This record gives sequence, C-alpha cells and structure tokens, in this order.
Amino acid sequence: GVVFLNRLLARAAMDAGFPVMSLESHGMSRRGGSVVLNLRLGSHESPLVTQGGADLLLALDEQEGLRNLSYLKSGGTVLVNSENEFPQTVLIELQRLQIKTQIINATELARNLGKVNAANVILAGAVAALPAVSLSKEDLQNSAAAMSPKAADLNCRAVELGYNVF
Repeated sequence: GVVFLNRLLARAAMDAGFPVMSLESHGMSRRGGSVVLNLRLGSHESPLVTQGGADLLLALDEQEGLRNLSYLKSGGTVLVNSENEFPQTVLIELQRLQIKTQIINATELARNLGKVNAANVILAGAVAALPAVSLSKEDLQNSAAAMSPKAADLNCRAVELGYNVF
C-alpha cells in the first residue's frame, strides 16, 4: 500500500538524480491507525514535513486525505484515491487556499486492471503527470519493475494508467 508507494517514488527520484529523504511513521497502523510517510525531494535538513509545508499530499483514501490536509502549503496539490469528491465546505476552503484537488478512483481502475492492490502504483503514475513533479512516467516504470520483477508488467501498466488519468 502506502509504504510501497513511498518507496517507489523515493527510488524513482533517486534514480533520476534527486536527493531524497524519507520518514515512515507507522503509529497504531496494526490496530487500524494511520501510516504517515514523509518524502522530501531536493536539499532539506530533515525528512519531516511540517504542517503547511507540503507541496503534494497523496492519500490512498478520502479520510486520510481529509485528516492530513493541514500539511499542505497554500498553492499545493492533494491527490486522493476516492470515488467521491470532498465535501463542498472542504472544497471551498481548498479553493481559498489555492490548493489544487485531484481525485481519482484508483481502486476501480486497479480492479479493471485485474489487481486491486495496484491502486497505489496507479497513484504514482498520476503523480508523474502533475506539472509540478519532476519524475517521469519512465522513471516510475523502471523503478516499479526493479522493485517487483514478478509484477513488472502489471506495475508498468498501472503507472501508465495513472499517468493518463488526467
């Protein structure tokens, strides 16, 4: 899920020559709690992203997206796997903060691909399509194939699907 997504983005960024820092916080994840991952590309002193400091927020579900919106900076982007839009009151506030909202139903796309577990890789492909992100679709496909050789074909198709969703 989210751990593979973070590692995929980190590896693709490293392979593309970016300095990368990552921090995993599993908290109470074994009991249904959140897994929060911070990934910083470029020169930073700490892997920790503070509230109001993130350019991009990725969420594998709508509730996690809503819970972590405070980490986005004004002008940032939130990319969420959901079949629903955010509530209207949230959308109005995001507009006020000039936060771009991209909601895709990666779970349904993955189901159509034949592997619902590929939703995270579809989100990675969608990240590469964002203008503010300097990772290419090919960077992600190469990293996905190297990280999971048995699922290389499926993951490459999932990246492609996510990249072309917008």
